[in-house]
Amino acid sequence: MENAHPASELRLHSDQAYLLLEMEREVMEMIATDEPIGEVLDKVALNFEAISHDAICSILLVDEDEKTMRHGAGPSLPKAYCDAIDGESMGPVAGSCGTAAFHKKRVIVEDIASDPLWVNYRDVALRFGLRACWSTPIVSNDGQVLGTFAIYYKSIKTPDERDFMLIDRAVDQVKIALEKNHNAAQLIESEAKYRLLMESMPDYIMRFDQMHRYLYVNPATIKLTGLSESDFIGKTNKEIGFDPDLCSYWEMNIKQAFQTRKII
Repeated sequence: MENAHPASELRLHSDQAYLLLEMEREVMEMIATDEPIGEVLDKVALNFEAISHDAICSILLVDEDEKTMRHGAGPSLPKAYCDAIDGESMGPVAGSCGTAAFHKKRVIVEDIASDPLWVNYRDVALRFGLRACWSTPIVSNDGQVLGTFAIYYKSIKTPDERDFMLIDRAVDQVKIALEKNHNAAQLIESEAKYRLLMESMPDYIMRFDQMHRYLYVNPATIKLTGLSESDFIGKTNKEIGFDPDLCSYWEMNIKQAFQTRKII
């Protein structure tokens, strides 16, 4: 592909570089403070559009269960277009995004009107005036395709090195956001399964902090003692009023559990 811009133009001017860094800082702050994932993705898209003239961004997310692409962000795209491509399949001839996700490779379509990859989506794209679409897969550290980051233009367009640099930086931010969101969702699911297991077990299960205060008691423990959950949580055995000798014995076991990091 012939480069249409001199090498000196491929680098960002100092004011643009500062703006880009400031935009990236804002996104990373949103990720760090657990802002809703949809708002983070919208921010990345709008930031890219602000620094790349005439670009229209779209972020699609992979639905592993259905092997389809779902809407993630597209704040400047017509809603009707976002709805039309929501749920598109991944495959070797699936527009720019479905193909990029399928092959785990960047797909550059300079002219939607003539490119065979767009045979199934050409009409809807042209109806909304979209003529070019470059899509980059968002791949996790373990090789899983999380989604795609796509750039649309309303004219036939060929990317240059500056475009690729900006796209790759945006993709890195989206990957960080999606991986953190995915890990948080997995943790919530894991904790829910753990709690369900603990609450269904007939054994007496308790969790304490290092001050020997109760953090959790399962239903079997509550049934045995005849106390309520609120009678336990945040209190020590002594504060609840159990036998002093038993309390000393239990405190010794709790201390041993923290020291050895083993279940007692």
